[in-house]
Amino acid sequence: MEPRIEAGVRVEEALALARPEGWTWTPRSVARVLAMQPDGAFTARDAQGAPLGIVTCVVWDKLAWIGSMVVATHARRRGVARALLRRAIAHAEARGATSIGADATPEARPLYEGEGFVPTWGESALWTREGAPRAQPPPTSAWAIYPVSPAEIMELLAYDAPRFGAGRGRHLAHLMGEEPHRSFVAVHRKSGAFEGHGFAHERGIGPLVADAPESAAQLLRALETARAPPRAIVPAWNPRAEALFAAAGYTKGRARLRMVRGAPLPGRPEAVYAVGAWALG
Repeated sequence: MEPRIEAGVRVEEALALARPEGWTWTPRSVARVLAMQPDGAFTARDAQGAPLGIVTCVVWDKLAWIGSMVVATHARRRGVARALLRRAIAHAEARGATSIGADATPEARPLYEGEGFVPTWGESALWTREGAPRAQPPPTSAWAIYPVSPAEIMELLAYDAPRFGAGRGRHLAHLMGEEPHRSFVAVHRKSGAFEGHGFAHERGIGPLVADAPESAAQLLRALETARAPPRAIVPAWNPRAEALFAAAGYTKGRARLRMVRGAPLPGRPEAVYAVGAWALG
């Protein structure tokens, strides 16, 4: 099969492709990913124009992230996924990315390895909680936890960039605009420095980034108090993150392997307590 790869993804087609896989995409979640870089989304179509699969690629400075890849069941093992992946790689390289990351399902790992990706950091998994939040020990007083304001956006980005590994201001600003009451920062009371942030969206918690497990715990508590959906992508490469969510009553589900093509992934993996989205890194 020689699929025709075209720029752009239609939300309704993405949802139709993801639904048989049991993926919990919503129109809002798909639109959020597409808004990050509209020209980095691609659709594979057959000769009649029917969608066969999609992929997205967002470039954050020298770091690119490939995600949202899904191929219709009847079109698998026919070169569609490889054609989409190669188009996304070409887009990333044309934009100047030197590191290209992806979170691959076990089934997709051979595909990525065939295009030069290698495992890095480890796995992350979807953790969920049933029922009410579990009672936690009283928070420490070292950090002030409060909703971040637009006036603090530059401080927020200066804190986040070295830990994430690139500037993702448009993503964080998007979350702040959508969920201002679920966008928190941790500020050290003595120094006044940012030492963490936690965001939520309609599908769950993340990104959650912190310099200490205690500030991460307070951010998680604030997000749960704000009734964030009890769902998060928790990295196994940070054992403190798994311990935090396990103590809060979450249980581990399906996992994906973090992979990279090109230069090693930038960032500070030990500061990541919840990944924002597998599609965005």
